[in-house]
Amino acid sequence: MVQFDPSMGNPDRAPRAFRVERIDTPVFVSGMVETFNEERGWGFARGNDGQSYHLHRSEVEDGRLPIAGKRVEFYAGFRKGRPRACYVKVLD
Repeated sequence: MVQFDPSMGNPDRAPRAFRVERIDTPVFVSGMVETFNEERGWGFARGNDGQSYHLHRSEVEDGRLPIAGKRVEFYAGFRKGRPRACYVKVLD
Protein backbone atom coordinates (compact mmCIF):
# COMPACT_ATOMS: atom_id res chain seq x y z
CA MET A 1 0.00 0.00 0.00
CA VAL A 2 1.32 3.45 -0.90
CA GLN A 3 0.02 6.78 0.32
CA PHE A 4 0.84 9.95 -1.59
CA ASP A 5 0.98 13.53 -0.44
CA PRO A 6 0.27 15.81 -3.42
CA SER A 7 1.53 18.84 -1.48
CA MET A 8 5.06 17.37 -1.18
CA GLY A 9 7.62 18.15 -3.83
CA ASN A 10 7.40 20.15 -7.02
CA PRO A 11 3.84 20.79 -8.27
CA ASP A 12 4.99 20.15 -11.86
CA ARG A 13 6.02 16.59 -10.97
CA ALA A 14 4.20 13.51 -9.74
CA PRO A 15 3.28 13.40 -6.04
CA ARG A 16 5.77 11.78 -3.65
CA ALA A 17 5.03 8.73 -1.54
CA PHE A 18 5.25 9.31 2.19
CA ARG A 19 4.17 5.89 3.43
CA VAL A 20 4.92 2.58 1.72
CA GLU A 21 3.78 -0.74 3.16
CA ARG A 22 4.44 -4.12 1.51
CA ILE A 23 1.22 -6.09 1.08
CA ASP A 24 2.67 -9.10 -0.78
CA THR A 25 5.84 -11.06 -0.15
CA PRO A 26 8.19 -10.77 -3.14
CA VAL A 27 8.75 -13.96 -5.14
CA PHE A 28 12.40 -15.07 -5.33
CA VAL A 29 13.37 -16.66 -8.68
CA SER A 30 16.49 -18.45 -9.92
CA GLY A 31 17.17 -18.58 -13.62
CA MET A 32 19.54 -18.01 -16.50
CA VAL A 33 20.31 -15.04 -18.73
CA GLU A 34 18.84 -15.67 -22.18
CA THR A 35 20.12 -12.53 -23.88
CA PHE A 36 21.79 -9.29 -22.82
CA ASN A 37 22.81 -6.36 -25.04
CA GLU A 38 25.69 -4.61 -23.29
CA GLU A 39 25.39 -1.44 -25.40
CA ARG A 40 21.67 -1.01 -24.75
CA GLY A 41 21.85 -2.31 -21.19
CA TRP A 42 18.98 -4.77 -21.26
CA GLY A 43 18.01 -8.31 -22.15
CA PHE A 44 15.96 -11.21 -20.81
CA ALA A 45 16.35 -13.89 -18.15
CA ARG A 46 14.39 -17.15 -18.09
CA GLY A 47 13.24 -18.00 -14.57
CA ASN A 48 13.00 -21.52 -13.16
CA ASP A 49 9.24 -20.90 -13.27
CA GLY A 50 9.39 -20.87 -17.10
CA GLN A 51 8.64 -17.14 -17.35
CA SER A 52 10.85 -14.76 -19.33
CA TYR A 53 11.75 -11.60 -17.37
CA HIS A 54 12.99 -8.27 -18.69
CA LEU A 55 16.50 -7.70 -17.34
CA HIS A 56 17.87 -4.14 -17.08
CA ARG A 57 21.38 -3.19 -15.98
CA SER A 58 19.98 -0.75 -13.40
CA GLU A 59 18.62 -3.77 -11.46
CA VAL A 60 21.91 -5.71 -11.41
CA GLU A 61 23.63 -5.74 -8.01
CA ASP A 62 27.43 -5.51 -7.58
CA GLY A 63 27.93 -4.23 -11.15
CA ARG A 64 28.49 -7.73 -12.59
CA LEU A 65 27.63 -8.04 -16.26
CA PRO A 66 24.78 -10.51 -17.00
CA ILE A 67 26.08 -12.46 -20.00
CA ALA A 68 23.93 -15.03 -21.85
CA GLY A 69 24.18 -18.42 -20.14
CA LYS A 70 25.04 -16.99 -16.69
CA ARG A 71 22.95 -18.07 -13.72
CA VAL A 72 21.05 -15.32 -11.90
CA GLU A 73 18.80 -14.89 -8.88
CA PHE A 74 16.25 -12.09 -8.62
CA TYR A 75 12.88 -11.00 -7.32
CA ALA A 76 9.99 -11.24 -9.77
CA GLY A 77 8.48 -7.84 -10.38
CA PHE A 78 6.30 -6.13 -12.94
CA ARG A 79 6.64 -2.90 -14.85
CA LYS A 80 3.89 -1.68 -17.13
CA GLY A 81 2.22 -5.07 -16.68
CA ARG A 82 5.21 -7.07 -17.91
CA PRO A 83 7.51 -9.41 -15.91
CA ARG A 84 10.73 -7.74 -14.78
CA ALA A 85 13.76 -9.06 -12.88
CA CYS A 86 14.47 -6.90 -9.80
CA TYR A 87 17.55 -6.85 -7.54
CA VAL A 88 19.42 -9.22 -9.85
CA LYS A 89 22.43 -11.14 -8.55
CA VAL A 90 24.73 -12.71 -11.18
CA LEU A 91 26.02 -16.04 -9.82
CA ASP A 92 28.55 -17.40 -12.33
